[in-house]
Amino acid sequence: TRNSLNAGDLVPGALARKAALLAMMREVGDTSFADPELVFKDAMEIGLVRNSDPTPRYYYAVYLAKTAGESRKTEIVDLLDNFYNEPDKYTGMLGVFTKEKNNILGSKEDIARLANIDPAFKALLRTLGWSEADFKI
Repeated sequence: TRNSLNAGDLVPGALARKAALLAMMREVGDTSFADPELVFKDAMEIGLVRNSDPTPRYYYAVYLAKTAGESRKTEIVDLLDNFYNEPDKYTGMLGVFTKEKNNILGSKEDIARLANIDPAFKALLRTLGWSEADFKI
């Protein structure tokens, strides 16, 4: 898909999901696969070039929050700030955040973890109907 005219926009999201899977493998102790952070960076780079970066942004931020938390807050905020600084560009992802208040995709805990690190992201979620109780993990 990297070279396909229309399918190329799917590459950043596919790479982000691949990196998320690699991260899950590491969480359970399997380090025999590629470093997820390198794949996240690749997904972000291609996403920025193709103007298709919401999925890589989100998954990379979740990875950093889970593995490093507050120690990588600056990078997490840098990944998330586009969602609240340019909401018109990220309406699809904002829809996901809105629905995840009800944990439809099973990502509510990850989103709450991000909100507990980035106060501006938490404020965005509040505008999408999240309450303080939704941020407890």
